[in-house]
Amino acid sequence: MVKEYEIKVKVSDDVFNNVRSALIKLGGIFKGKVVEDDYYVDLRKCSGVDDVVFRIRIKDVYGIKKGELTIKGPKQVNRSVRIRDELSIELNNAEELVRMLGNMGFKIIHLRKEREEYSLNGLNLFLDKVMCLGKYIEVEILSMDEENDATAKLHEVMSVLGITGESISKSYLELMQEVGGRCEES
Repeated sequence: MVKEYEIKVKVSDDVFNNVRSALIKLGGIFKGKVVEDDYYVDLRKCSGVDDVVFRIRIKDVYGIKKGELTIKGPKQVNRSVRIRDELSIELNNAEELVRMLGNMGFKIIHLRKEREEYSLNGLNLFLDKVMCLGKYIEVEILSMDEENDATAKLHEVMSVLGITGESISKSYLELMQEVGGRCEES
């Protein structure tokens, strides 16, 4: 299992576009653009824990669909950085698993986003347009030895890229639940 260290900030259109330009100027590597359909399965009745994420993701990468199951443990927050244990596996029939869990009576919340993926200095950066929630920038690093080193590195990149604003410790699932778990695509 790896640890995920992440900062997420909601941004305006201008900041979104400026960060894209700054990434290119700083030597960031564009890894691709994908559409992700995330299906969050509510396991609270089974686990008794509110802060565990059970997510089935279906990525559409240039017309090729890939499935992934991810489980994230309860989050900790240190200096605006969200830290979680994370475990992911590939799925061959992700859509079928979503249907099966829905048929078993589990509540499933669907979230769709367009994501641009970049890497810069060992970090992953995501420029997300999230249906019904807006535009976000996520900066993450997976499994660094020292928590303070990871936190410092994330804050440094945020500063260099000019990303300001309050860090959001809530997941997209939690943000979606705040709007009632449903929305119309715009």
